[in-house]
Amino acid sequence: TSVMDVGTEYEKRQQAKELSETLRVHREEVLQRWAALCRQNARARTLTDDQLLDHLPRLLDRLAESVAAASEGRDTTFPVTESRQHALHRLDTGFDLPDIAHEYALLRRVIFGLMAEHAPQLVIGGFDVVGAAIDESLSESVDYYAHVRHRTLEALDEVAQVVTAPGELD
Repeated sequence: TSVMDVGTEYEKRQQAKELSETLRVHREEVLQRWAALCRQNARARTLTDDQLLDHLPRLLDRLAESVAAASEGRDTTFPVTESRQHALHRLDTGFDLPDIAHEYALLRRVIFGLMAEHAPQLVIGGFDVVGAAIDESLSESVDYYAHVRHRTLEALDEVAQVVTAPGELD
């Protein structure tokens, strides 16, 4: 490993550490900005603040933890559980997949807007880490949403077949 590689690796870790801290310090601001943008969607306006934010505080915490782990050279884990919970909650409240995808796009926009204001030196380095985490969360949400919806439709189909079948119902 050359001196340049070590310096670059050290700088990346320092940026990841600073990014993690920025996400933690500005967590409430991210939540407020994101909620305000989401409220522009008619479905989101029907939700309480708790329902709208449901998983987002935990998602941001896990994102900051992942970035901190990267800064220490540890493996990072993405917030899979939170993404699945979000998808299930949104399915229950009548959201469609494009609505969920839009929420994640807004989250990315809010985080990078905030970084540009408070820590512009982190935007380029943070793009890979934050972008990958948001993409992974979105992918997990979409996959789980589709899985649950498919199982729900299969169950409804089975009920419809029983109800419409000739014979006695037990």
